[in-house]
Amino acid sequence: MRQVKQAARRTDARYSVDLTQRRSWCVDEAPTETPPETTGGQAAITQDTMNRIAGEARDAGRKTALSDLLKELSVDNTDELKATLKAARNRDDADKSEVQKAADATLKATKERDDLKAQLDGERAARLEDKRHSAVSAAAARAGAVEAEDVVAWSKAYAADAYAAALNADGAPDAKKIDALVADAKLARAHFFKAGGVGSPSNAVGKAPTGDMSAARLETKRLVRF
Repeated sequence: MRQVKQAARRTDARYSVDLTQRRSWCVDEAPTETPPETTGGQAAITQDTMNRIAGEARDAGRKTALSDLLKELSVDNTDELKATLKAARNRDDADKSEVQKAADATLKATKERDDLKAQLDGERAARLEDKRHSAVSAAAARAGAVEAEDVVAWSKAYAADAYAAALNADGAPDAKKIDALVADAKLARAHFFKAGGVGSPSNAVGKAPTGDMSAARLETKRLVRF
């Protein structure tokens, strides 16, 4: 009987050892947290940690820069800064409106001045033309023109430069130039002028023309004037 009990004790002890070993095996096989890698005895920084640190540094830099800017502009916060900028823009718009008004007024005054100048220049040119026309017409009449206006018309059409030069720079008639112009017209259009007196080469064989001849010649000259 004693031997049976001893055998039972040995069996229980063996099973007890097996259970203890199994528990040990289970503990050894359980997953364990892998400690971070170390470099030179210090834990290595992960990418997430680096990203977090960089983000915090950026945020801190922005806040510092904004704070410095607000102090420099003598404002307390961003809302006050926005209000200040808006007021400045409104002032600029108002100034631009005033500048535009001034520019429009200047443009209007300039146009009025130019229009008045053009009007005065036109009136002066008309007065000079009347004076030139009268001077040439009078010279043509003195030279024996049948119709002085024909000489003026010819001068304008065929001797425009000489006609324009009939007046001096001060607007006074230049008698020499006007007489030369009328002489050129007489050479170019002899029929514009009356025939000479008795014995003149322009009369038939030195005889004075009769009234009928004069009338007929005048009518012919009018028909072939130009």
